[in-house]
Amino acid sequence: MEKGAEKKMDLQRQLGGRAVIVRLSKELRINSKNRFLLLICSSLESGVDMKTNRIVSRCILAGIFLYLLFQIYYLSCNLLPSVAGETLKSLICLFIAQSALFAAAVFSVFIVSIFQYWKKKRYSPFEAMLLISGEGKVKSEILLQGKCSFLVTGRMDGREVFIEEDGEAKEGRYLYGTCNLVCGNWYFEAAPGSRPVGLKRGAENRIYRLKKEIPYRLSEQDVLYADTCKIVIRQ
Repeated sequence: MEKGAEKKMDLQRQLGGRAVIVRLSKELRINSKNRFLLLICSSLESGVDMKTNRIVSRCILAGIFLYLLFQIYYLSCNLLPSVAGETLKSLICLFIAQSALFAAAVFSVFIVSIFQYWKKKRYSPFEAMLLISGEGKVKSEILLQGKCSFLVTGRMDGREVFIEEDGEAKEGRYLYGTCNLVCGNWYFEAAPGSRPVGLKRGAENRIYRLKKEIPYRLSEQDVLYADTCKIVIRQ
């Protein structure tokens, strides 16, 4: 009887230990899943955080620059004329020179950031756009670097399509729409008229008819359709 009771207690201990192990493994899986979800959330919020950090850093630099300008003005116009000793004057001149150096450094950072921002807004994310005929042949190609807009036109009395870089459509041609570079992104806007313009989004098998005078942001996988021709993007 005693041996049977001991075996029963040993079996209960083993089962209890296994239950603890199973519970711990479940908790570990739940914790790992929660950490994974937190990692995803933090990665999604990183873009917003980067933009906020950029704005905060620029505000801090602006405050430092204004403080340095005030310090230079106060030292040179108020404190320096009232000091009699040569040692103090040389020390104040040293502080003025240091402040001017730091102010120039902060100002140069501002200039570089503004130049990079302007360059990014004017930089095309795509290399070129190709006009392909209904037979699959490349009719024309427009290089996008250094350009801000172009027109998609067609013959009034025919089905031929053109890409024009001028600001206005040539005489005898129908305007399908305009493509403009805005803040580093290309947007296509269909012109009002009877001839439709189609858009195929990415890997979708559907072609959508664009609404008139509404800009649509283009991605590298989009395809524009005008009459029997299509316009594809080359990255």
